[in-house]
Amino acid sequence: MQGAAVGELAIGGNFSHVITPDHVSHAAKNFAIVAEATGTVLYAGNANSYVRAIASFGGTTYVGGDFTSFGGVSRSHAAAVSSSAFCGVVWPASNADRRISSWCQ
Repeated sequence: MQGAAVGELAIGGNFSHVITPDHVSHAAKNFAIVAEATGTVLYAGNANSYVRAIASFGGTTYVGGDFTSFGGVSRSHAAAVSSSAFCGVVWPASNADRRISSWCQ
């Protein structure tokens, strides 16, 4: 099994910024992926409410919580982010043929 990329750390909760080791504050509302070694913010998810659960599998990070919007896209309590390009993945698929699609910031 493969989860998120090695060296990445996903954090979620109720926050508006991530402060990196160099003491710089980066906007990241309720979800972020940071480089484990440096603390660099790699992706700021911008969830409009609490992120309460995070899991990863197959290079995708799955997020659950109280949010109804994630990454600027309407998502009802569940979202997924591809580790390869930090694009949001429309999951669960809501289109008629159930294909997974994505959006990028």
